Amino acid sequence: MTVSSQINKSGPYDGNGATNVFDYEFRIIDETHIRVIKTSTLGIETVLALGSGFTVSGVGDAGGGYVTVSATPIVGEKITLIRDVPFRQDTDLENQGAYYAETVEAALDLAAMRDQQLQEQIDRAVTIPASSDGAELGGLVGAIVALGGVADSITIVAGVASEVVAVAGVADQVALVPDMVGLAREWAEKPVDATVTGTADGRSALHWAEQARISAADAEALADLIGATIYDFGLLSEDVVGSEDWGTI
Repeated sequence: MTVSSQINKSGPYDGNGATNVFDYEFRIIDETHIRVIKTSTLGIETVLALGSGFTVSGVGDAGGGYVTVSATPIVGEKITLIRDVPFRQDTDLENQGAYYAETVEAALDLAAMRDQQLQEQIDRAVTIPASSDGAELGGLVGAIVALGGVADSITIVAGVASEVVAVAGVADQVALVPDMVGLAREWAEKPVDATVTGTADGRSALHWAEQARISAADAEALADLIGATIYDFGLLSEDVVGSEDWGTI
């Protein structure tokens, strides 16, 4: 029998908590030539064991057969079926021995199946363009390893991608923030009589607060002086002298 189909993988099938029988659409010559992978809800893959984990039907059929798994996959779990031919050659042809075409063809079929098995793995692999220099592969691997160390951070950034784009749109303004913060601090804290940067005679809040304190002190002193003067003319009692007592006049 020939290997006329390039299919050597079926699934992944989504679990539903009820189905435990899954079709495979490729021919296998032995029941051990299929690998059943169960993927958990967390994405962790487990290879099930033949017999205890699953059973196989349809061995040798051109269109494949089906696998029955022992533990029914729940919602969120997956089942994947892949041909898994061993990498060895067991056919022994003796000189001047009998020629059985089916024996030779079976060996050739297994070789084609192994080729398909390798191709399936290559299709899932990370490759570089054919025109690339192989020497660049080391740098690529190093970059992948480095990314693996910050995978959690990459996930976090992906979650705020729209915000990152928004910030990129105001990058020029963001660059001005340090200067604006410094200027704001000057307007708040610049010493008394010191000029705020970029102004001719701008003064800080600290400067004007000190001026207000001085003016208030001067006003209080003047009020006390006026009160004492009025007392000297006999218009106030000796107990009513300070400006705080003027309301008793």
